[in-house]
Amino acid sequence: MKKRKILSALVLPIALSLVFVSSPNVSAAETVSASTQEFLKVASVAPVSENTGVPMLRAASTTKYNKYQWTRGVNPLMYVKDVIYTKETSTSIQETSKYQQSGYILPYYASHKGLTRSSSGAKWIKYQSKKVMSIKYPTPWGQTTLIKNNLVDYRTVQ
Repeated sequence: MKKRKILSALVLPIALSLVFVSSPNVSAAETVSASTQEFLKVASVAPVSENTGVPMLRAASTTKYNKYQWTRGVNPLMYVKDVIYTKETSTSIQETSKYQQSGYILPYYASHKGLTRSSSGAKWIKYQSKKVMSIKYPTPWGQTTLIKNNLVDYRTVQ
């Protein structure tokens, strides 16, 4: 019974903490579209034992798994989200996966064009995020584009 109480006391503080940090947009197109950009980092979670479902405690474990997330635009009208998952040790950062997600409601239009790794060091990785945001209206002859912005943002994971 004591062991269960101790384990439940250890599990409670291991909650995902969200840290919102505002970061300025890199593109010059900020004045054209009133977009917001948020940065989200999810702290690492202790590994869980497959047999018992209880967090495993390791004395020398320094590996952290983090999720970095940026949003350009306003959800749900028009947005593009960049998400990067990393594995961080005390000496290096390794990318585990990355993806982009976009959504829009007509007449707004957003599309993601790629999230590529541009450079890296031992403790940082720099990404280039390409996206297109525009306003389109349907006509009898096809769609008419009123405003179109090709955006490139540079994301750094440290």
